[in-house]
Amino acid sequence: MSFFAGQKSKIFFITFVTLILLALTSAITWWIAMQFKTNGDSHSLISSTHPITQIVSSSSREEIQFPAGSPDPLMPYDFFWMWRGENRLSSEKGIAESNPSAGCQKSFGWPSVQIPMDQFNRAFGAKPGEIAELPVEVNPDEICFTVGYGIWLVGVQPTTAGLFSPDAIWSRIVRAEKATVERKIKLITQFVGTPIYHWPSRVLPPFHPQAKILNREGLRQLFSDFDYVVDVRTNEMQKKWFLNWKKHVSIPYIASSDSLVDYKADRTDNRKARHTELGDQWSDEIWKKWSPEKKILIIGQNPTDPRPFRALTWLAESGFKNLYWFYEGADAFFQPFNEVPNWNTYSPFGWTDHIPNIQQQIVSDQAVLIDVRSAEEFQRIRHPKSINKPYKEMSTDGFANLRGLEALDVFHILKSKDTFDLSQIPQDKKIYLMGADRYDWRAIKIFVRLKHRSPQQDVRVIRDGLAEFGLWQRIDRNLIKLDGAKSDEVH
Repeated sequence: MSFFAGQKSKIFFITFVTLILLALTSAITWWIAMQFKTNGDSHSLISSTHPITQIVSSSSREEIQFPAGSPDPLMPYDFFWMWRGENRLSSEKGIAESNPSAGCQKSFGWPSVQIPMDQFNRAFGAKPGEIAELPVEVNPDEICFTVGYGIWLVGVQPTTAGLFSPDAIWSRIVRAEKATVERKIKLITQFVGTPIYHWPSRVLPPFHPQAKILNREGLRQLFSDFDYVVDVRTNEMQKKWFLNWKKHVSIPYIASSDSLVDYKADRTDNRKARHTELGDQWSDEIWKKWSPEKKILIIGQNPTDPRPFRALTWLAESGFKNLYWFYEGADAFFQPFNEVPNWNTYSPFGWTDHIPNIQQQIVSDQAVLIDVRSAEEFQRIRHPKSINKPYKEMSTDGFANLRGLEALDVFHILKSKDTFDLSQIPQDKKIYLMGADRYDWRAIKIFVRLKHRSPQQDVRVIRDGLAEFGLWQRIDRNLIKLDGAKSDEVH
């Protein structure tokens, strides 16, 4: 009996060891495969068990699905981006009627026309309340429009490197007239929307000289036609907000925060050389092997992310011809999980105010204006009465790595190890916090920390930041005066 018992023990031991080795081998093989997918030509960074369904897959087609109730910010729900009605830059009726052109809602992009910057600036009128008419000549065979509906006016200026666009606004087509040039017509437009992309905002206009810009409907229609969907976000952001697509290729565009906010970087003779000089890195081990005829979609985090624009430039300078840019970025697939609810439509905590009121209170020293941008940004352009107290984000991403609902959580803000000296902010005065634009989360984070410190203190965030002051300065230079860079350096 002892002989058979010993044999059984040996067999059990050998079987047990074999199973352990098989399990370890499987685990190692899985880990290597995941690493290869993450760093190489990957199609998925995380398993598809995430509660958000982004893709419905079949044998022949991948179908884009956005979260229910999340609007396309550019079309057709333009009212999400309207300038606040109380500012009276246009009539309420004009705003209500500025719907997207009916024939354009199923187009790949949205109704838009490019105009020179000097013409673009005339759309703002001479003073608050004045509605200037801006005539734009277009070819009706090339531009999608409907009289009485909205159209994007993309301000462009030529540079030695090609066209550059620092601005875009939503305007309403009032009427159409006969143009002086044959085969063209003249659209008479009125500015009715928020120019959310106007300089010095960090948000890039929906324009790239070598790429086609897609809205949501365009992405749905063309997605199955793309050969590659290139995700240029950092590895950290891709893992946090992953895209579970078969055609997904992870090629992070690496750049420092100083490089990404360099407003001159995209208007030089050789953009790629300028980016490289700034220390940008974008591995070409994968895309250099692709045929220049391949259809490539570039996606970043959101409109404020400069990485897609630069990646498109690198590809264009390398001879690629079929380039596309989904302008909204990965944020579009995770609403409302990464957005402060209705941040762009109303102020749930009464934390904004109207620019004329802000200006009056700041000039009369009734309130303190704190500019939370970096010293470099402040040096370039600033409000003369503002005090620069930079908020330093410790994120490697540099652009709102701490996002969404977490941005309203003091615990997560403190855990991020961002640095800001609260002791320098008085507790006995009204405080206005100003970032670069509505995508600048630094001001929101400080708002939360100040309200946590002193719940009763009157603290406000200027919703569109310095970009909002920049708009009003264009409308009436006597009302708002900014110091720093001259306007001809901008446009």
